[in-house]
Amino acid sequence: MREEITERRRKTRTPGLSAKLMFTLLLVLFCAVIISGNDRKNQIDIYRQVKLAIVGDLMSHDEQLAAALNNQTGEYDFNYAFREVSQYLQSADLTIGNLETVLAGAETGYSGYPRFNSPDAYAAAIAAAGFDLLTTANNHSNDRNEPGIFRTLEILDQYGIGHIGTYNSAEAREEIKLVTINSVSFAFLSYSYGTNGIPLVQGHEWSVNPLDKDLIYNDIQRAKDLGPDFIIVLPHMGDEYAEEPSERYKEWVRF
Repeated sequence: MREEITERRRKTRTPGLSAKLMFTLLLVLFCAVIISGNDRKNQIDIYRQVKLAIVGDLMSHDEQLAAALNNQTGEYDFNYAFREVSQYLQSADLTIGNLETVLAGAETGYSGYPRFNSPDAYAAAIAAAGFDLLTTANNHSNDRNEPGIFRTLEILDQYGIGHIGTYNSAEAREEIKLVTINSVSFAFLSYSYGTNGIPLVQGHEWSVNPLDKDLIYNDIQRAKDLGPDFIIVLPHMGDEYAEEPSERYKEWVRF
């Protein structure tokens, strides 16, 4: 599925400031594109700039749930959590985060660790903060089982937020996420090392992309066949609280 970031979307961005936040990685990619007419003498070199803002885990612990709840109305508002950083998120052409919670609905109960489930208002705040694309493949993808996976994607679609890594059908899993910004194209792929031991529905293992070398290799080859300028792989992996990557995950990066 190919998506074009519209001119209207870019105009709504707040003017960018220099990166000051440790959790935000601003990646500026320059792609030299040759645009030529029928006559080679009329070739013009065009330099296109694209800025990506990439942040880590987006999740709502019990303390954040309590802070967002209006006890009088019973409604949630998470905009406070992004108030000080939204200007940086909105200054990029494409802002990406890892949604490490599900949006399974109130009937299953909202909770933080160890099995997360956040109100739909959390997605509303993420959208308002400036996020365009979320990775949804992580160890908390299956915290509310398959219905939670599917409903999370439905809510993200309602708020116009792109997503990669979890799927509601085998056919959807086969689609490569393509995004074009300023005539520069990107393919995005996402995988998780596991789902905290919570098994996926038998026969529906396609619902969460696993960290599997054969799968990743084939996906990268299929992405290459589409001819994007860049392929970006966003794996959910690593040893929690470790200050240095293990040899196992260094090997994954090399792969």
